[in-house]
Amino acid sequence: MRGFLLLLVVRTAAYKKAYKIVVFKESRTGSTWMADMLAHEPAVAYFEHEANNCFNKKVQVDPSRVRSDTLRTFLGILGAPRCNMTCRAYDDAGVPTFAVAAAEDPRARPGCLAGKIVGFDVAAEHLLRQNAAPLTWRGDWPRLLRLPDVTPVVYARSNLVKRKVSNVHADVLQKFCWGTHKVVTAKARECYEEHRAELEKPLALHAGKLAAGAHGDALKWSSLLDNVTEAAGGARPFVMYYEALQLDPKAEIERLFAAVGLGGKGEPVPEVLARSTSVKITSDDLRRSVANFDDVALELDALDPCLAAQFRDADSAVFADLCLPGNRRVPWEP
Repeated sequence: MRGFLLLLVVRTAAYKKAYKIVVFKESRTGSTWMADMLAHEPAVAYFEHEANNCFNKKVQVDPSRVRSDTLRTFLGILGAPRCNMTCRAYDDAGVPTFAVAAAEDPRARPGCLAGKIVGFDVAAEHLLRQNAAPLTWRGDWPRLLRLPDVTPVVYARSNLVKRKVSNVHADVLQKFCWGTHKVVTAKARECYEEHRAELEKPLALHAGKLAAGAHGDALKWSSLLDNVTEAAGGARPFVMYYEALQLDPKAEIERLFAAVGLGGKGEPVPEVLARSTSVKITSDDLRRSVANFDDVALELDALDPCLAAQFRDADSAVFADLCLPGNRRVPWEP
């Protein structure tokens, strides 16, 4: 009888288990597209896009509380998830009601989250609302990433050269459509269509500046990987790739699910909605986006062959290595 009860407890605990993910990302990585896909997945109960902004902008929040409230909100999402969550709900005093409710609710996780994913994506280094400092790698993130059943994820655009070109396009977009760096809202789409001819003109680029920017970004990504690993207690984060989502979104989402413990024989195959609310403004083949493509390619050959390969890629390949200064390379995954 005791064995039966123990088995029942184990099965009940497994049934109630929710899988939690924290996705670390940067700008110009296609994270809006990634979040759109996850939000429409039947196996995802809740996913908050750009959770740095988990504040209702209409509420005047005390600047001194922004960091602590952000941490409490994230702890609520990961430590005490509930049905129908939102991180942009406030009471009359400006206190995030989700964070308060989660912190004060000692009950077990609800059955609506059983066997499903709960999480958010975040740009870890971005300032919070009211220009509050971001969460710290040594004091804050370990409290989040070492909670039970949390899988740290780094969502990467492995072709950092294309990402730099995309950043230049974003600057051009802002000149014509002030206040936006990506085409997501209806207003931004209208502006994009109005200035489409100018926005789609090929860019004249400087190879040295392009290489310096890509090298700088590679160092930041390498630091992010190390920080996440340390904050998680030594566990290397799972890396999901923008280019892999382009080539086969279903396979890449399934790979994520397998990393958190979902999927396997007899379980339903994820239904991937491979479309986005964001409009892509940089071609995957940079020959269409760069006016002096041949000259830049030759100069990159001399500066860094690793970057030159990324610049010439026209097939959305996943590049296994980060191209660091001094022609050094480090793998995204060990």
